Amino acid sequence: MQAHLLSYVFPQPVELTYFGGTRQIVKRDAMLIRVEADNGLVGYGPGEASETAARLIMETIKPWLEGRVLADAEARLGLVRDHGAGRAELGIAPGGERGGGFGRERRGPACVPRGTQRLG
Repeated sequence: MQAHLLSYVFPQPVELTYFGGTRQIVKRDAMLIRVEADNGLVGYGPGEASETAARLIMETIKPWLEGRVLADAEARLGLVRDHGAGRAELGIAPGGERGGGFGRERRGPACVPRGTQRLG
């Protein structure tokens, strides 16, 4: 399992209007998660674009998944049935950590209010 944090800085800010104002988007952040099974099957999925989420995946979820037989329908049903208990076992708070984001941890927010200085 690998968690890849990605960030793309737009050549020019993208201006978007929303209820009550306008904002400029200067970059876009994403996380791509790659999972490889013992049989060589590879899957990809998105994740919250934050260093905290990537660390959680690599240090907590990856070791928890290793050695589990997810091809077994009964095992998958157990993971779904015990979802709440699994979160407690992993130490994951319901709802996850919101509001941090990769942009905030790196160089500031991913958007800036109109009329403010663009981040370098």
